[in-house]
Amino acid sequence: MLSNIFSISKTPQNESSKSFFTQLYDYFSSLSSEELSGQLIKLSIYLGVFIGIVFVLRLLYRLSLKWIDKNGNFIYKITRKLKIYRLKEEDKESALEVFLFLLKWTYRILVGITAYIMLPFILSVSPITKEYSDKLFGYIIEPFMEFVHGFINYFPTLIKIIVIIFIFSKFLKLISYFFKEISKGNIKLAGFHKDWAITTSKIIKFILYAFIITIIFPLLPGSNSDIFKGVTMFLGLLLSLGSTSVVSNAMSGLIMTYMRPFKIGDRIEVNGVTGIVVMKNTIVTRVKTPKNVIVTIPNANILSGNSKNYSTAAERSNLIIHSSITIGYDVDWRKVHELLIASAEKTNGIIHEVPEKTPFVMQKSLDDFYVTYEINAYISDVQKYNAIESDLYQNILDEFNRAGVEIMSPHYQANRSGEEVTNHSIPTQEKK
Repeated sequence: MLSNIFSISKTPQNESSKSFFTQLYDYFSSLSSEELSGQLIKLSIYLGVFIGIVFVLRLLYRLSLKWIDKNGNFIYKITRKLKIYRLKEEDKESALEVFLFLLKWTYRILVGITAYIMLPFILSVSPITKEYSDKLFGYIIEPFMEFVHGFINYFPTLIKIIVIIFIFSKFLKLISYFFKEISKGNIKLAGFHKDWAITTSKIIKFILYAFIITIIFPLLPGSNSDIFKGVTMFLGLLLSLGSTSVVSNAMSGLIMTYMRPFKIGDRIEVNGVTGIVVMKNTIVTRVKTPKNVIVTIPNANILSGNSKNYSTAAERSNLIIHSSITIGYDVDWRKVHELLIASAEKTNGIIHEVPEKTPFVMQKSLDDFYVTYEINAYISDVQKYNAIESDLYQNILDEFNRAGVEIMSPHYQANRSGEEVTNHSIPTQEKK
């Protein structure tokens, strides 16, 4: 017994391979000439089929390369039309390189699949190699048959999921249509503003999606496995850790929707940024400044700070534009009021025809060297706020220069002689 074990341990490592080839040689030696020729013909056929398929794949690959080289513009147009690869005209070569890369690896994968399929047929010509052939076939057939049996068993559940998704999709379309009609004003609900429609629709859809996921999730294959549960818990943890600011901005966006502090097209001021609202969603608000700069402001910053809406004031009772100037004590305040009101009445965009909305002046302070006056005037077109303000400043300068009244400040008081004045001559042609 010990001698047998010792003899086995002394066996060379290539003894098993040597006996395999010996058995293979003995098998073919035992065949008659007719049987041997039949086996060789079968082997030649399998090898020929394999070589033929590889040759055809190689030929198709070469022809595809030549066709792509001649029709690069066609490939580029197809990728843009199907929106597979969004590139500019100057990036055409990048699209072709990606396409060639995919074609090359498709060719390699097809050759590998062909070799894997044909190898069991080649090994089946001998009983000695047939067991390896059966194993290779088993690697393909067994998973495939398991998939087929699993699909057949899962088919009734799949039908149930399809029916649920179909009903759910139709119900979502009905909700979208209903709230779209509300946003257009075709359907009116008491106490429900039409600018709430889109956001309310999104909230209801989110709730419905969460509800449908809870229904379909237990019906998915492998939903009860530990791996599936672990992956879902990991994804949930990532979302909870990485979406803190997103959730904060989203909640702020929802609150702002129902508070209605402003809408698209309004002129607002938020955190020192003044401009027109051009986009508003659940996460951020975009404002276009008078210099045509688009500023993106997170909704959480808007809700936590102060915001001014000039458009709402202009729509309800007209917005008051104002400007402060300083005049010396030697000028009668009635004269200053007259000149400021005349400046406002000559400014385009300021309301002066309506009796209760005529321009008015207020004394703001009595300082050491001058009196501070403030001209106030109503405007209705808030989109032209900057232009109206600039026009008002120009008219103030013209009116005071024409009347010979200085606009004072401490700098003028300290840095000029008493004989110099700041008045300028006014062109005879009036400004249109």
